[in-house]
Amino acid sequence: DASAPTSRAPFIPVRGPVLTLRANLNLRSESFRHAIRLAVAVAIASVLFTQLPLERGYWVALTTLVVLRPDYRGTMSRGIERILGTLVGSVVATVIAAQLRPGPWTLVVLVGVFAFLSVATLRASYPIFAAFLTCYVVFLISLTGLPSSTAGLDRLIDTAVGGLLAMLAYRLWPTWESTRTGRTLAALLESQG
Repeated sequence: DASAPTSRAPFIPVRGPVLTLRANLNLRSESFRHAIRLAVAVAIASVLFTQLPLERGYWVALTTLVVLRPDYRGTMSRGIERILGTLVGSVVATVIAAQLRPGPWTLVVLVGVFAFLSVATLRASYPIFAAFLTCYVVFLISLTGLPSSTAGLDRLIDTAVGGLLAMLAYRLWPTWESTRTGRTLAALLESQG
């Protein structure tokens, strides 16, 4: 009967991801090398922020995690953009705080405005996003009573340390795209054939 429901067990596609994982568990895999590079860099960042006198040192590890990409160009441009955006955001937040001397309700409005602006610019421009995000974080922390200039300086230092650590990690163990482009293209064409 065509109208009778079929009683099949639900299909759970496990084999594909398991095979992909197994195929990438060696040093020839760029994904595996990046995972090792990322794990080591974040571990070093975590040790740094526990050993250095940084108020919110967790930003070091977080920035390292966000900046370190699987490719050289992505890591370097993201690192520079993150550091410069944070620098601009710290200066802007400090100037706004110095001019407005915001109370709690003004800080709440500033947090909302810069949260919106950071989300609105995320896909458009990473440095502008980083600047707005820094303003958002600085004003959010200012709600706890910490002066905006102190919060901005802390964020700038921690972001610079994390960004530079990520870029250094990639410089020490790079994966050059040009050496793998031919193999990647050949594998793609073979799979499409």
